[in-house]
Amino acid sequence: MYVRLHRRHSTEPRRPSRLRRVLALAGLAAAFAAVPLASAEAQAPRSCGIARLQGEAAIERGGQLLIATQGAVIGAQDTLASGPDSRVEIRCNDGTRLNLGADTRLEMATLVGSGAAAQNVVLRLLNGIVRVALPAVRSWRRFEVQTPSAVASVRATDWIVQVERDGATAIFVVEGQVLAADLPGSKGAFLLAGDGIDFSADGAMAATVRWGPPRVQRTLAAVMPR
Repeated sequence: MYVRLHRRHSTEPRRPSRLRRVLALAGLAAAFAAVPLASAEAQAPRSCGIARLQGEAAIERGGQLLIATQGAVIGAQDTLASGPDSRVEIRCNDGTRLNLGADTRLEMATLVGSGAAAQNVVLRLLNGIVRVALPAVRSWRRFEVQTPSAVASVRATDWIVQVERDGATAIFVVEGQVLAADLPGSKGAFLLAGDGIDFSADGAMAATVRWGPPRVQRTLAAVMPR
C-alpha cells in the first residue's frame, strides 16, 4: 500500500530520498499484486475494437495496409496508425481503453488474445501519443508500454505516453501509479498522479516533476476527441 504525502505544486524536480526510491521500486511487485485479478475461469479471450474514429486511420496487418473504420476489430500483432489531426479510441472487452492522438503508430503486440492470468500485455508506441486507462479488475499480470527510449509498467491506472519524432519519450500519470524506466532497466522512477518524466532519445532520464497546468492541458488535449 502506498501512502501519498503532502505534494509541492511547483514544476521543480523532486528529490525523493534514497529510502523512498528504494522502497518504491522494490515494492512495485507488491503493488501489482494488490490489484484484484479476475479468476482464470471468469476471463474470456481479450478482444478489442475501434469504438470511435475521428479523421483517418489505417491498420497494418500481415504486410497489408487496411483502412480503419469505426467498429473494426483489432487483431493480434496489428499496428494502428492515425492520420494528421485524427483521434482513435479503442475499447476492449476487459475494460481497457486506449486513446490515440494524431500521427501515432501503436503496435498492439500482445494486447489482443488470451485473457489468461499469466498473460503479460505489451504495447509498443513507435511515435505519437497514447492514453491508456485500465480497469480496476485486471485480466493480466503485467501491462507495459514500450517506446524507442523508455518503458512504462503499470497497475490499474490512467496514464499517457508520448514519443517525439527523434525518439524522446514523455510519460504523464493522470491517475494511479507508474514505474518509468529506461529500456535496459538500469534507471527507474516511481510516478504518482500528476507526475511526469522525460527520457531523451538515447534513454537519458530526467528528474520526476509535477507537470504544470499548461503542459498537462496540452497533453490531455492531444488525445481528447475533437
